[in-house]
Amino acid sequence: TDFAVQDSLLADGIITGNAVIKNVTTNPVFTSDIQVQDLSYKKDTLGNLSVKVDNETEDTFNASVKIEGNGNNIKLDGKYYTGEGKMDMKLNIASLNLATVTPFAAGQLKGVGGNLKGDIAIAGTVDKPAVNGAVHFENAYVVPTLLGSRFTLPDEKINVSEKGINFDHFTLVDSAGNKAIINGDLLTNDFKNYKFSVDLNADNFSFINSNKADNASFYGKLNIDAKVKLRGDMQAPSIDANIKANKSTDFTFVLPSNDPEVLSREGVVKFIDPHAPEDSIKKIDFTDTLINTAALAGMNLSAIIETDTAALFTLVIDERSGDALTLKGQANLAAGVDESGKLNLTGSYELQKGSYQLSFNFLKRKFDIQKGSVIIWTGDPTSATVDITALYEIKAPPLDLVEAQLAGISATELNKYKQRIPIQVFLKMKGELLKPQITFQIALPPNQITKWPVVDAKLQQLRNDESELNKQVFALLLLNRFVGENIIQSAAGITSTSTLIRQSVSSILADQLNKIAGSLIKGVDVNFGINSEDDYTTGTEQTKTDLTVGVSKSLLNDRIKVTVGSNFALEGTSNTNQAASTIAGDVAVDYQLSKDGRYMLRAYRKNNYEGVVEGQVIESGLTFVFTLDYDHFKELFQKKDKTVKQQKKEDRKEKKQEKKEAANN
Repeated sequence: TDFAVQDSLLADGIITGNAVIKNVTTNPVFTSDIQVQDLSYKKDTLGNLSVKVDNETEDTFNASVKIEGNGNNIKLDGKYYTGEGKMDMKLNIASLNLATVTPFAAGQLKGVGGNLKGDIAIAGTVDKPAVNGAVHFENAYVVPTLLGSRFTLPDEKINVSEKGINFDHFTLVDSAGNKAIINGDLLTNDFKNYKFSVDLNADNFSFINSNKADNASFYGKLNIDAKVKLRGDMQAPSIDANIKANKSTDFTFVLPSNDPEVLSREGVVKFIDPHAPEDSIKKIDFTDTLINTAALAGMNLSAIIETDTAALFTLVIDERSGDALTLKGQANLAAGVDESGKLNLTGSYELQKGSYQLSFNFLKRKFDIQKGSVIIWTGDPTSATVDITALYEIKAPPLDLVEAQLAGISATELNKYKQRIPIQVFLKMKGELLKPQITFQIALPPNQITKWPVVDAKLQQLRNDESELNKQVFALLLLNRFVGENIIQSAAGITSTSTLIRQSVSSILADQLNKIAGSLIKGVDVNFGINSEDDYTTGTEQTKTDLTVGVSKSLLNDRIKVTVGSNFALEGTSNTNQAASTIAGDVAVDYQLSKDGRYMLRAYRKNNYEGVVEGQVIESGLTFVFTLDYDHFKELFQKKDKTVKQQKKEDRKEKKQEKKEAANN
C-alpha cells in the first residue's frame, strides 16, 4: 500500500500470485490466481485471502474466493453470466470469527465475539437476486458502543429467502439472563429496499449499561419492558412502542449546554492535511440526530413511556458546576414523530423521591425532593416545565434571627434560644427545565411550631422580604446558622472548643472500641457510639456527652437473636437510664418461626427519655415480621414455586453422587 495513501486504504498484507491476459486484441481471456497473506484491515488480521477468477468460458466468469485463518473459513464459489447478468453462486461460511467484524463497524461496536456459520445460495440477477439459506450464530455476543450492554446470541438463526430476511424467535440475552425476542420479516425483492414487519418483546431487559466514557450525553443502566412494532418501509418507517423503565434503572442524561467552557478542548490549533481524502468511516454522533429533526423526516413514531417508581434518573443541568436532579417517580409520557420529522413529548413525571444537588462556587448542598413535585412536557422534549419543591434540613440556634423580638426576657430564657433546633430550608424550582426560576423558603417542622412560636412568626415575616430571606438562606447553607445585623458576630455563640475536640475524638474512640470488642468477644456483637454537643435546654450552656452500648447474641443455630443496649449520659443532663440497673434499657428478642427467616416474632422494650414530657417513656410490644423477596407484587400472594422442591431433590442427588465418588476413591 505504499503506492497509495495508506490512511485511506487502511489495509495491509503480502500479495503473491499470477494474473494472465491472453488474446488481448481479439478475444481477451483473463485468468488469475492471487493470494494475500495476513490480510488486515485497520491493523486487525482477517486471515489469508485467495482469489481465483477466469473467463475462459465465453460470457462467463468463474470465481472461487476463500478467506482462511484467524478463526475464519469462508468460501464463495460460482459463476456470473455476463450476457444475461445472472448469478449462480454458493456462499459457505464454515466459520466466521465475529471479532474480525469490529473494524468494519465504524466505531459502533465496543466488543463482538463468537462464530457465525451458514450456507447461502445466490441466484437471479444483480437487480433481483434470489438468495436462499440461513446463518447461525454460535456462542456469539455483541456490545454496542452507544449502549454498553453485552447482548449474547447463544444459538440463534436468521433465515434468508427470495422474499427477504426472516427472524423466528431471534433472541438477545443480556448479562442477567433476561431476553429480548425478535419476530418478523424484512421484506425485499432486491436487498436494497425493505419493508418492515418486525415485532420486539422484552421483559426486564438491560438495554443500556454504559459509562460516561462510552457516551457523554447519556449513560448508566436502563432496564426496560418493551413491546415494539416496526412497520412501513425505508422511506416511511412506522414504529409503535410501549416502553417501561424498571426498578433496576439508574440512568443519567446530560442536558445540552451552549457554554463553551463545558466543551472539551482538543487543542487551540488543529493541524490538517488538506490533500488527504476524507475518512468515510466515522463514529456517528446520535446527539445530532436528536437535534436535527430533518433526519427523522418521513418516520412515524408513536410511543408510550412509563417508569417504575423505583427507577432512578439523573438530569445533569450544569455539568460544569455539578448541578443535577436525581429523580424517582412515576412517568406517563407519550412520544411521537410526525412525517415532517418533528419530535413531540407530552405527559407528566410525578416525583416521589430524589434530590437536587445545588452547587455555588465551593458550596455544595443536597436538597431532598418532596412528594408531589412534577415535570410536565407539552411538546418540545427540551422545553419541559418543572414544579419541584426540595428540602434541606439543618439544626441551627434561632437567637440571631429573633434577638430583636426577645427584648426584656431573662438571661436564662434567652439562652434557650441558643439551642440548635431543626430548621427546614425549601428550594422551589419552577419554569423551564433548562432555565428554571429558583426561590427559597425557611420554615420550622410542624412538630416544632408550638414549641417556638416566636421563631415561626419571624419566619413568616421573612417570606415578605425576599432580600432578607435570601440572606438567611445562604447563611444557613454556608455558616449553618442565622445571621443578625452584623453577619460576622453571632449572639448564639459558637460550638465550644472542648466540644469540637470531643466530637472529633469520639468518632475515633468509638471506632477503636468496636474493633477491640470485635476481636476479644467471640460469639457476641458489641457496638459502641459516642456523641458530644452543646446543650441549652436548661437555660445555661452545658456540654452533653452520651455513650450508646448495644450487645447482640444469636442462639439455637441463629433461630433466636437477643439484643440489649442503652444510652448513658456521661456528661450533661442526667437521665434515669443512667443507672446500672437499667443497662438493658432497650431489649429486643427475635425468634425465627421458619428456618429461612421469612416469618419472625419480635418482642421488644424501649426505654427513652423524652424532653417534651421531661420524663421516662417505656414502650413494650410484640410484632410479627414477614420478609419476602419479590420482583412483582403479585408474587406476595402466590405459593412457593415448585422449583424449590426440585432444587432440594437435586441437592440430595449431588450429595449422594459425592458420597459414591468418595467411596470409589
